[in-house]
Amino acid sequence: MVEEGYGSGFWGSSQYGLGTLPATAEPPRIVPLNPADGASGIAQLKPISFCLADDVGIDIATLRVVVNGLTWIIGGVEQNGASMTAVLNDKNGYEVSIDPPAPYDIGSRQSVVVSIRDVELATIDIDYSFAVGVGPRLLNVRNPMEGLLIAHFNQPMLLDNTFFFIGNWNITPVSDGAAPLAVTEVVASASQPDVAHIRYTGGGSTYLLTTTGILGEDGSPVERGFETVEFEIDFGEEDQPTVRVFNSIFGPLGVSQRNKKRRTIDEFTANRAIALALDEQLRLRFQQLDNTAGRDGRNGKLRTI
Repeated sequence: MVEEGYGSGFWGSSQYGLGTLPATAEPPRIVPLNPADGASGIAQLKPISFCLADDVGIDIATLRVVVNGLTWIIGGVEQNGASMTAVLNDKNGYEVSIDPPAPYDIGSRQSVVVSIRDVELATIDIDYSFAVGVGPRLLNVRNPMEGLLIAHFNQPMLLDNTFFFIGNWNITPVSDGAAPLAVTEVVASASQPDVAHIRYTGGGSTYLLTTTGILGEDGSPVERGFETVEFEIDFGEEDQPTVRVFNSIFGPLGVSQRNKKRRTIDEFTANRAIALALDEQLRLRFQQLDNTAGRDGRNGKLRTI
């Protein structure tokens, strides 16, 4: 590369005119993106991503990436099961993402060496590392009441627009004949960022919930293989058996009646027991009044049988 300037001619700076002098080629720049240098708690299958930039242009065919002594990329070509994506950026370089060929060991520290050359043969290499832990995972989904699902994660999640976008919470039926189910709202609170409340309509069978694009609080994506959970709708919109309960201690003699769903039958069983107890107390009271029973419920003075 050459630089031009006034008074920089062949005979020195005292000569007026337009000339050229050789300039030292600047090396490319490599910026680790995710995981960052020194990051911890990284998921076992976390892709490695970095930015390549240069003043004149990157020669992607010279890229070399070695992780913990295992070559992932050499001469821009994938090795040992690694998978690379390289997208041109506005810095005369590339945004590179590489999927690991196998899970990292839990608790391990991964050393990453990246080297690259630009079109003017200037070369750079960097060495950085990160520590591996368990990444964000979707643990389970519950259906505590009709119209509500509760999804639990193993760590706090990033509560941003991506998290609350209902299109990133995909529910698909598993069992044959499953009723249609649609997500209408995703709710979470800063006091409990590892729990998502998902409001829905429809449903009535077994489903899969799959999250897309949401991140942990540290910016890590949900681990591959842990973004999907199977669950069952316990309170769908299917017709429920009903129980007719009387609002009177006189049982069948009552006039007012109520229809109740199956899941609240326990409440009415208890109420019915109370009603029977009150009915028995009233019977004893009547018997005491006409002397057919004593105060303790035994035979009264007028009891003949």
